[in-house]
Amino acid sequence: MQYTDSLIVKISANCGDTWTRILELGEDGSQNFVTRSPLNYNFFPAVQDDWCGVGFGSDCNSVDISSWAGNTDVQIMFESVRMVGNNLFIDNVSVGLFTGNSQPVNDEKHVEIFPNPSSGIFTISFQNFTNKGDVLVFNSQGQLIKRLNFDAGLSNLQFDLQGKPKGLYLCQNTEQRIKYE
Repeated sequence: MQYTDSLIVKISANCGDTWTRILELGEDGSQNFVTRSPLNYNFFPAVQDDWCGVGFGSDCNSVDISSWAGNTDVQIMFESVRMVGNNLFIDNVSVGLFTGNSQPVNDEKHVEIFPNPSSGIFTISFQNFTNKGDVLVFNSQGQLIKRLNFDAGLSNLQFDLQGKPKGLYLCQNTEQRIKYE
C-alpha cells in the first residue's frame, strides 16, 4: 500500500458512533493537492497566493452536506495523512443553518450585521421578529464573549468588541461571522 499526503472528511449523524466518508483528497503526482511548490522546511501560509484556488496548485473544495440537514447529532471529522509534504491547513470551514439553500426557509425574518468588517462597533438589524431572544457572540476558540438580548419589535441593537482581540467572531442565532479589524 502506498501512502500520500491526503485529507479525508467524514460525517456522522449519530454523535460519532458511525462515520460516512464524504470527501477524499490526495496528491497523485499532478499537484492536485498542493497550494505551493515543495519546500525543505515546514510551510506556513504567508500570502494570499499560498491558499487554494489562488496561485500555485489546486482549486478549493467544497462538500454538500444538505442530506444531513435537520439532524441534531451531526459531527464532521477531518483526517489527514502527512507523508512527505508540507503542513496541512484547513481554513474557511463554514457549516450554515440552511445548507444547500440560497434563501432561509422562513424569509420573513431577516438579520443583518454591519459594518462587517468593523473597527469594533457593530449594529445588528432585526426585521419581523415577534419574540424576544438572544444573540451569542463567540470567539474563534468557541468561548462566549457577549450575550445580547433583544425584544420583539426591536429593529437595531449595537454592540462593542473594542478591547477584545481582533479577529473573526461567530454570532449564534444569526448564523453570521463578523470580522473585527
